[in-house]
Amino acid sequence: MKLDISFRHINKESYQSTRNKLKQIMQKHLEPHVASFNASQLRLHATIEKQKLDYRVVLRLHLPPKKVLVARANHENMSSAIIEAVDEIARQAKRHHAHISGRAQWKRKQRRQRMKGLQAEIATVLPNEKRQDAEQVVTPLLPRIENYIRHELTYLRANGDLLPSYPTLTDIRDEALIQLKFRWDELESKDDTLYQELLKSVHSVLQHEVELTRLHSKDESTEAFIPKDAMDQAEEMVGEESTEFFQPFEALHIEDLIPDTHEALPEDISENAELNSTNAREACYQVMGNMPAKWRHIIVLVYQQGVSVDDIAQNVLSFSLVEAQRLLQQAESFMLDSLYERGHEDINTELLLKLLKI
Repeated sequence: MKLDISFRHINKESYQSTRNKLKQIMQKHLEPHVASFNASQLRLHATIEKQKLDYRVVLRLHLPPKKVLVARANHENMSSAIIEAVDEIARQAKRHHAHISGRAQWKRKQRRQRMKGLQAEIATVLPNEKRQDAEQVVTPLLPRIENYIRHELTYLRANGDLLPSYPTLTDIRDEALIQLKFRWDELESKDDTLYQELLKSVHSVLQHEVELTRLHSKDESTEAFIPKDAMDQAEEMVGEESTEFFQPFEALHIEDLIPDTHEALPEDISENAELNSTNAREACYQVMGNMPAKWRHIIVLVYQQGVSVDDIAQNVLSFSLVEAQRLLQQAESFMLDSLYERGHEDINTELLLKLLKI
């Protein structure tokens, strides 16, 4: 969980002890209630203020999918104020988890009923012999399409576009297969053609699920944008706020500035090359996570799945060829520039293909 703390009218000498105190209270009162969430997706911003008669604590906890919880507490004792605020945010987090878990359960029930109806409809449209032929032809393509679905689900959940546990990879795969079978008589029994149709069906199913998730999230009081308190705004204007920012893992350390006088041995060079390749691959996936969805789709399809831009435009995504080429060029430029900023100056499109190829 990422933690940001803003201090107001608190002695700088007390910053570290207050941060440690907050972490201890969080560990005991909050973390057990958010353990089911991915820790990398959690972010807590705390404002601790010394007022004339008491301490004021405001907590804002960001939870997937796109939920912001807010808790406030005032007490003459700082520790008591922190405990009250953390207890309140923990109660809200527990309720939110129960809500999204319940939503996933009734979504699964609805999906099972809908899939039964589709299976029955397929049985009337496609004879049993053709259904068996379809299963036999499509089965070798499943590991590849499952890997693509796995990547997309990871990005969509990380961005809060889908629930943490729904839909599953199996849900998306099975519905995409059913959509394919409905068009079976219209398709050529070629691996490339069938795989592109599967990709098209997967995109259709995922887009529908994202739209449903957004629709239901609008029904909740998520407080996606939280207006600042009038007092907060006034104090920021006169510069009375002192803020301690969360330091990312990429922060520069003093040891990074010390030159390495060690003479690399051949085995060191081999290990370093493999490590650099791994780091570059991880950086590529991190950059893709920050991309617009259209850019990510076309990069993954071209570089990872080996689908041509022409086939993407004609058979997979609803783009013209000119639009697909433009999106690919923009996505490539964004990736290479972002990787350059992260210290991977030697990566070009050829190396990018090697890094992302499965």
